[in-house]
Amino acid sequence: MGGSSAARAILAERGTPEQQAIAAALWEGGFRSEEEVRRFHTVMGPLYSRRFDPEKAGPALARLPYAPEPLNRAFGPDGFLRRFDLRPELARITAPTLIIAGLHDWICPPEFSEEIHRLIPGSRYALFEHSSHSIRADEPERLMAAILGFVGAPVTD
Repeated sequence: MGGSSAARAILAERGTPEQQAIAAALWEGGFRSEEEVRRFHTVMGPLYSRRFDPEKAGPALARLPYAPEPLNRAFGPDGFLRRFDLRPELARITAPTLIIAGLHDWICPPEFSEEIHRLIPGSRYALFEHSSHSIRADEPERLMAAILGFVGAPVTD
């Protein structure tokens, strides 16, 4: 899907110099300490969630794993996520599938989710216009309604 190049282009357009620098460390496989990874999550938070508030996010951020090695192996120059592509397999999915996308998602822009939707027969697509990557943080009520509507559960107020 070209995720890395798309994310880099979006970051160049929307990101602050600090966000661009720390994302470059991610893509270079250059995290050396847990503190650097912790800083990445804090600095990049506003790109992942349009409602990002460092104080409110504190408890959730504290639960994240901060080991640098897995991120370096996944996202670095030879990272496996640079080659990981399940698109050829998506047509084999027969289960009901809901594809969700945040309009402002910098790491998985809507066109990627639209492609996944096209490749999974009978899937449903929901675009969240006020969300980035973390839809559950940006539009939790609308996300829950979409999920409940998808699984056929009654929506309660």
